[in-house]
Amino acid sequence: MFQINTRSSVPIYEQLRSRVTEMVAAGVLRPDDGLPSVRALAGELGINPNTVQKAYAALESEGIIYQIPGRGSFVSGEPDVKIAIVERHVDNLRQTLRKAKAAGVPRETADSTVASVYEEDRL
Repeated sequence: MFQINTRSSVPIYEQLRSRVTEMVAAGVLRPDDGLPSVRALAGELGINPNTVQKAYAALESEGIIYQIPGRGSFVSGEPDVKIAIVERHVDNLRQTLRKAKAAGVPRETADSTVASVYEEDRL
């Protein structure tokens, strides 16, 4: 379910945070679904528990998950969470497109790139 790339320049906690966010946005993780415990996930991935805790803390501060002491971490049931995740990705896409436009990327190239990314999921 959770995978990390130890060769990536992206910090491990950020990879975990992004993966959970993606899974919530895609509906793979639903409201009130439990997440693996910090120790269990750290053991499974072979990473420091503090790294998992850092990812979970970031997710909690964003309202994507909530924690119940002694019980664990769960996906937020707030209806606005999925909307906020999608809006954040749209904002990131908008910023990236502005940078590409400023760098001289033709609109046709941007359009075909977006289309090809969406087509990848259909295979």
